[in-house]
Amino acid sequence: MNDLLKEFKFLLNEYKTLIGKIAMYQDWMLDCKKKIMKLDTTNHYLEWQNSYFKGFIKRHGLDNKLHEKDDEAIKEDVKND
Repeated sequence: MNDLLKEFKFLLNEYKTLIGKIAMYQDWMLDCKKKIMKLDTTNHYLEWQNSYFKGFIKRHGLDNKLHEKDDEAIKEDVKND
């Protein structure tokens, strides 16, 4: 009977340990999901912002002017190097 009681106590302690580990993994998993959702939201906002500014540039006819300035800046950088 004593051996059976010892085995039961051992199994009970192991069970408690496993439950604790499972709880830690679930907390870690929830933190990871929160980080992923935050990054996804940030990415969505930045994509929206980028598309909005592209449309703004096209609506105001600044598209060609910006590319010309970029080309000139690149040519100057190449000359300076």
